Amino acid sequence: MENPQKNSPLVRELTRAFSHYNKHNVFLKKNLKETVTFFREIRQNHSNACSSTPGAAGALDTGQLSCISLLCHEEDYLQNVVGSAPYILILGQHCSARYQLLNCLLGERLLPLGSEVGGACGPEGGACRRRKLCFTHGRQTRLSLALPGQYELVHQLAAHCGRWDTVPCEDLEIQECEDPAQRLAELEITLHHALLQEVKIMVLPCRGVQPVEEALEDCRRGILPIILYAVSKDSLSAEQVSDLQKVRETLPFPVCFVRAPSGPSDPEPSPGTLYRQLLSLELVGGAAGNCACGAPAQTQSIVGESLERLQRVLGPFTRQLLQSQQVEAASLLNAVHCRCLDLFINQSCTDVCVCVCVCLCLCMCVKDHAPRLARLSLESRSLRDILLHGKPKMGRELGRGQYGVVYLCDSWGGRHPCALKSVVPPDDKHWNDLALEFHYTRSLPKHERLVNLHGSVIDHSYSGGSSIAVLLIMERLHRDLYAGLKASLSLKERLQIALDVVEGIRFLHSQGLLHRDIKLKNVLLDKQNRAKITDLGFCKPEAMMSGSIVGTPIHMAPELFTGKYDNSVDVYAFGILFWYLCSGSVKLPEAFEKCSSKDQLWTNVKKGSRPERLPTFDEECWQLMEACWNGDPSQRPLMGIVQPSLQSIMDRLCDNSDQKSGNLEDSN
Repeated sequence: MENPQKNSPLVRELTRAFSHYNKHNVFLKKNLKETVTFFREIRQNHSNACSSTPGAAGALDTGQLSCISLLCHEEDYLQNVVGSAPYILILGQHCSARYQLLNCLLGERLLPLGSEVGGACGPEGGACRRRKLCFTHGRQTRLSLALPGQYELVHQLAAHCGRWDTVPCEDLEIQECEDPAQRLAELEITLHHALLQEVKIMVLPCRGVQPVEEALEDCRRGILPIILYAVSKDSLSAEQVSDLQKVRETLPFPVCFVRAPSGPSDPEPSPGTLYRQLLSLELVGGAAGNCACGAPAQTQSIVGESLERLQRVLGPFTRQLLQSQQVEAASLLNAVHCRCLDLFINQSCTDVCVCVCVCLCLCMCVKDHAPRLARLSLESRSLRDILLHGKPKMGRELGRGQYGVVYLCDSWGGRHPCALKSVVPPDDKHWNDLALEFHYTRSLPKHERLVNLHGSVIDHSYSGGSSIAVLLIMERLHRDLYAGLKASLSLKERLQIALDVVEGIRFLHSQGLLHRDIKLKNVLLDKQNRAKITDLGFCKPEAMMSGSIVGTPIHMAPELFTGKYDNSVDVYAFGILFWYLCSGSVKLPEAFEKCSSKDQLWTNVKKGSRPERLPTFDEECWQLMEACWNGDPSQRPLMGIVQPSLQSIMDRLCDNSDQKSGNLEDSN
């Protein structure tokens, strides 16, 4: 094999893969640390609340507290994942094959090959005396001997005596005169190499030097192994099969088998013969598809290409293995966040009957802690999404709102076309609102009257890294209702839109949610002018109500200003929306147009000011509007009453035609 180059495509691809893993591991570790801290504080708050409430002590046993904490096996698994550094382990049938593979990985001829390497390994490595090798990163090239996990030995090496390009053979071998305690010393080779900045590499010795189970003893915890096995013959011996089975018992990870010739002039081993043997031994093969978390199923052991074509297999193999580990961890972490967040919001746990005093304790925690937990949930879900699908590509700008910019996104995660909402939260409050919006939207079952949210990605490089943007990827529709009314919609289309909006609101209410910002811009239309509700930024369950004043002024019910309200505020907002639909235009109601400021508008609304009746309005439509925006919330109709009333109006005005003569006219 020719001497490869340091900047070979394989080196670049592997460096990117490990760099990607290490970067996302920082975010995963941070999220886990903050999650553990969060649950510790929750448990402490619960303990304090129960100790100060007579009769509350011991209200939650261990099983009940598990609803609001990381379970032991969950935390152990997550800590192991975030604490594991990637490590390439090179095994093989003999030293020459392993050394060829190492040289190919690093893109330079560091280890001797062929006759340079010295004597043959002998039957199953019995005569081999070559050490375990460990490659690490450093600014200066350096060789040293060290006992595993202990200390560096003061030992004169041949490499210390002068300049070298290939590691001297005598430094690779255990000398006969060496102290028996030092025979297991590893040769540490420090290089200034891009790949080694991201991952360490270990070349295991032959079984005659050290049994494979002993050589891997230090690899049981704290590393994520990429296991490569260099094959130079058409089949494996019984001893080699035994070693591979021990590797699988010690490290239950897939193996990439790489074909390497014994010497420069030797033919490559037959892939068919080797593959059939590995398949019969169940060392390769298995089920494909995706696991429950969405990642590719457990990465399978494979028989790779020859060294010259190694990039085709090793790059994807490495990326998939690294990805599957992090996706599984991020998915578990997000599942924990959602489990506890749902408990906070719903004030109940399906598996636990919590007593009244504990419910009161939880109620005190809900408003303070749920937003913080929602943010952790948004971060863990966004990490999972970017690991699975990558960062979405922004297209042209589609529109701007109060809290973000919407862009076109051709495709993402196998869905197309998409819309991309980019939000840069200026402070913690906006972060929390956005995180709760994401949780509510994602937690809802899919409904044809709500815009689907496909996923989220947190962009830490936004504006050159000066700020953090949250990218929400959602279903793309044709236009919003404001644009639809401006472009003209028929009476039948407008009444159908009203029915669609009512259906969407009814669904939200059935899930215990209030939208709190029903308006023209938050109703999107598809190409058939069917409506879907979007932007759940102000959407909250009644358990989470904090008395905050939110929404768009002209659509806001009077009681919103008092901080005491229920889902009838959405009925009020629909009444205003229905006025626009019946008017067929986006022109402000006269009573609101006269207001010179938002404060004046609010004052007038609280005093009973409402939109005027237009001459074209149908009597039944006007009565429905008035009922919906009644100043007394208890007098407003339920959406279950509004829907059949609307259907009756539509049947009467539009029966058997696009428009039936009546008091309502089509918009111009």
